[in-house]
This record gives sequence, structure tokens and C-alpha cells, in this order.
Amino acid sequence: SYVGASKFTFSQNGGKINGSGGYDLQAKTMQANLTGSGFELAHIRKLQRGAQPVGGALDFHLQASGAVASPNLQGKLELKNASLGRQRLGSLQADIHTQSHVAFLDVSSDMLHSKLQLHGQVAMQGDYNAQATLTVADLDAQPLLVIFAPKAQALHSAVQGTVTLAGPLKTPKLLDIDAALNTFQV
Repeated sequence: SYVGASKFTFSQNGGKINGSGGYDLQAKTMQANLTGSGFELAHIRKLQRGAQPVGGALDFHLQASGAVASPNLQGKLELKNASLGRQRLGSLQADIHTQSHVAFLDVSSDMLHSKLQLHGQVAMQGDYNAQATLTVADLDAQPLLVIFAPKAQALHSAVQGTVTLAGPLKTPKLLDIDAALNTFQV
């Protein structure tokens, strides 16, 4: 037997999710296709409660198929015009997919007026072994000071470098994290 929906829509506060999906009860497999757009973070109350309200617009697309225990996933997420308080942070794009019990993640961002790239993978079983590399270019401390220390003296910087992570996410104390700053100019 198969249970599914050929089309559904969910809308709230300008955000909309369109999708389809189903589940094969005998084979224990599923398939789903979801697209979300227009989700304004300013409409999420929990993100507005602190001293620095969060803003931005979120869009996503997700496809999933296969066995429920190890589905094949492909997804894209885009956060546009992110802000914290009155400080504009920038935008972020992320791609994720799975292959043979491993999730792969690629993120690019212009957050904080810098260039950020994250590439990583994590095993979706066992100790959740992970490897990831974050590359930072032209990171300026000034936007952070505006948010967290608005009365502080202006401090501009240009940080270049990488941060790597390797090890089991299930046991954080065993993670190996290495940061290398190639350039730090103030």
C-alpha cells in the first residue's frame, strides 16, 4: 500500500511551502519534494525576544527518496539579507546531499562583509565522524562590535585563514580543531 499527497501547500505570515510526497508501507520507502519561500525571520517570535532581533528571508528546496533508515537527500537553502539588531549581516547559501550514509555540506556566505566557505561531510551512523573546512577571507571585526559593543571604538580588521574540524561528533572532546590565520590586519 502507498500513502501520499500529490500536492499540498502550507502558508503562514507570507512564507509558503509547496510539496508532494508519499510512503510505501510494504517496501518502507518514501519520497518527498518540498519548496519553501518567503519565510521572514522577523515573523518568528523566538528570534525577536533577545536584545538583538534576527531578520532575513529564508528559501529552501528539499528532495528525499529511498529507505526511511537511509534516505537520499538533496537540498538547497538560501538566507538573504540576514541581520542582527540593526546590523546587516549578509547572505548565505547552503547545499546538502547524502550518499551511502554520508551527508555532504557546502556553504558560501558574504556574512559580516567577508567571504566564508564551508565544505564538510559527516557519517550518518556510528560516531558521526565528520570532516569540515571553513575558509575565511576579508573578515572585518567592526560589524560584530556594532552588534555586541556599540560604544566601543571602531576597529576594522582583515582576517584570512582556515579552520578545520575532524573527528566524532558523538564525542565532542575527541574532535580535532585547528585554526590557522594567514593574515590578521588591524
